[in-house]
Formats: sequence, C-alpha cells, structure tokens
Amino acid sequence: MKYLFLLISFCIVLVAKSSNIVVSILPEKSIVEAISDKNIKVFVVVPPGSEPHTFEPKPSIMKKIANADIYFAIGVEFENSWLFKFKSQSKKLKIIYLDKNITKINNNPHIWLSLN
Repeated sequence: MKYLFLLISFCIVLVAKSSNIVVSILPEKSIVEAISDKNIKVFVVVPPGSEPHTFEPKPSIMKKIANADIYFAIGVEFENSWLFKFKSQSKKLKIIYLDKNITKINNNPHIWLSLN
C-alpha cells in the first residue's frame, strides 16, 4: 500500500502541470484525490455499478481518455484489451502501471487493499 501511494504521489509531482488524470476504478480516484492538488481533475473509467472485469468503454469515455494526461492502470481485466487503444488515441497520454512490481496475494488484483 505504501508503494502505491508513493508511486501515485511521485507521478503527480512529475506532471504537476497535468490537470486531467484517468483512473480505472473508484478506489483509485479516492487515493489520487487525497494526495493531489485540488486543481487536478480525476475521471473514473468504470462508473459505479459497472463490472470492471468485463467493462467496455463508450465513445464518450474514450473521448475523455484521449484528452487526459495520465492514466493510472491498476491491472483490472478490461485494461488488458483496452490500454493500447487508449494510448493509440493520444500521444501525450502517459500510462502508469500501479500493479507493476507488486506481489499479489493469490493473484488478487485488489492491490489497494494490501496492508504492505
């Protein structure tokens, strides 16, 4: 968990001029907003009530992602097939993989719940 907070903090500081951040799921939004500047806008790709494992973004969501500066990927299933499409829409989009180098217990993707 400490690693996740540090990584997000570091990325936000590096791109402090960025004002549009995209996250996959709602728990990420809470974390990013808690450690970022109030001028940062955070957009959640998977709306509340939707299933992040099988989610497919609508064109309106794709447009918001195309206008973003940073995308924080967390390893949910839909990212496997959609991240390259998100990146192909915007040359300026930086994708940060929050689940990289994190040991997942029983391959559980819910890394924000980790006590480490």
